[in-house]
Amino acid sequence: MDSVTLKEATRQLMWPHLALIFCLAVASSNAYNVPNATVKVNTPRGFEVSIPDEPGISLFAFHGKLNEEMDDLSDQTWATDIVSSRNGRWTYRNRLQKLQPGDVLYYWITVRYNGLDYHNYNLEYKVCEETKGQRSTETSDGGDANQGNARRTESGVGNVGKKDQAASKRIEVGKADNDDSQRINVEHADHENSHRINLYKFT
Repeated sequence: MDSVTLKEATRQLMWPHLALIFCLAVASSNAYNVPNATVKVNTPRGFEVSIPDEPGISLFAFHGKLNEEMDDLSDQTWATDIVSSRNGRWTYRNRLQKLQPGDVLYYWITVRYNGLDYHNYNLEYKVCEETKGQRSTETSDGGDANQGNARRTESGVGNVGKKDQAASKRIEVGKADNDDSQRINVEHADHENSHRINLYKFT
């Protein structure tokens, strides 16, 4: 009787542990992986750090420091919570800091997914000449191209306006020449009539 009771007690103690182990295994298999962050260097200054949007994300936080590693989680130059996504991305934007080739951005991010915060620590991004040039192509060159198109458009309008003005002047000159020609013809006709009248008087 005592042996049966001991086995039953052991079985009752094992079930909670087995259930806990099962729950931990399921939780670990369904653990959320923080998306990789993308760093974008803008010109002439500024940079962006972003992650893609997906269902379940309600917050994205950026914590960073330039050219100096962070000693702890509170050692940071920038710390911002982003509470909404735009154009399919959660983006931290810094419009003032100018990044030079060779600069290193040390940072870590937090993503709130289904109400729980997940972190990705010890991240860094080094600015190189090629990357900076590529980023500037994506950001500023497009703007310069648009400005160039605008300048070309304005120049085209100016040229058309000049052509129209020149054509208008030619028309006015032609009209003036035509008027002068008509006046000369009238004067010539008047002169001939006057000459005929004088001849008639003499005859």
